[in-house]
This record gives sequence, structure tokens and C-alpha cells, in this order.
Amino acid sequence: FVDQVHQLDDGSILKETGLSVLVNNAGVGFGRETEFIETQDQLEEIVGVNHFGTFLLTQLLLDDLKRANGEARVVIVSSS
Repeated sequence: FVDQVHQLDDGSILKETGLSVLVNNAGVGFGRETEFIETQDQLEEIVGVNHFGTFLLTQLLLDDLKRANGEARVVIVSSS
């Protein structure tokens, strides 16, 4: 799971100009019959996707966001 998030920041984002908007939209829902799934990193899948994944990706892209000269925005939404 963590390795997959690291693959998203593969250098394809414009490193010179930075990143002005990052929208994190994660939504793994659950219900009464949702089974417990553990990732290879020993995270419960829903928490891993909805919380830790977006946090990690934002941290990986933080330098790109800072290069936007104070104009960067991070928007985190969730749906299920």
C-alpha cells in the first residue's frame, strides 16, 4: 500500500513550477457486512485508503506545493 502511494509521486509533476492545487478524494466505504482487510503494511484497508494514503501523498508532494509561492491549496474530500 505505502509503496503504491510512493509510485504516484514519480516525478511527473512539474518540478519547476510547483503544484498549485492538490485534491485528495478517497472513499472506501463500509457497512455491516464489510470484511476486515489488512494491507501488506498491517493497516486496516479503509483507514489506510481514507486517511493514511491521502496524508502520505500530501507529504510526498509538499515541496511541489511550497514552490507555488503561497498560492497552493490542498483540498481533502471523502465519499463512500
